[in-house]
Amino acid sequence: MRHGDGSASDRDLAQRMIQSSDDAAASHLDDKYPGAIDAAAAEYRLTSTHRGSFWGDSVTSTADTVTFLEAKKATDPGSPILGWMATAGDTAADGTPQNWGTANVRGVLGTKWGWGDD
Repeated sequence: MRHGDGSASDRDLAQRMIQSSDDAAASHLDDKYPGAIDAAAAEYRLTSTHRGSFWGDSVTSTADTVTFLEAKKATDPGSPILGWMATAGDTAADGTPQNWGTANVRGVLGTKWGWGDD
């Protein structure tokens, strides 16, 4: 969001990627900004976060996720990313239910579900 071209289309894609787990949006942004994951990992000192051959086989850890989110809350509480996480849909763009896991923890105000094929 901060290092892209600032276009409305990038913002829309990022919103769809986060709120609806839209794989096509993620793929488009990853194609356009292949260094984004590693750049964010370096900026936020996320030592277990690395881009794979594409966004879908990238990795992160729970600790890195917490580090990133705590930094965003402390330094950029108005970030659209946090707002999109707080308003994520119950169903992903592909029809997969998203309202499981952390969404069921009492007091949670926003969550982003992860997935893995393995």
